[in-house]
Amino acid sequence: MAEQSHGIEPDAEIIEERQAKRLLELVDLRVRGSLAFPDELDFLRQAWAELYFENSALRYQIDQLTERVSRLERRIEKQGRKQ
Repeated sequence: MAEQSHGIEPDAEIIEERQAKRLLELVDLRVRGSLAFPDELDFLRQAWAELYFENSALRYQIDQLTERVSRLERRIEKQGRKQ
């Protein structure tokens, strides 16, 4: 439809056409968002798994370092007693 107006106010058909076009754009955005959701969910799952793994690795390293510190402290105590 050609956008012609009679006088200052646009005519009812033009307003309806604009509203229908806007509704279609909104529906399109909603559908595209829904279609992208599984990909976003998969990304979030992968990111969570990687962070969980990194967290576990860091906890393991902390445990190892804590054990090393404890051994060093015991060794220092033994050396202090010998002197």
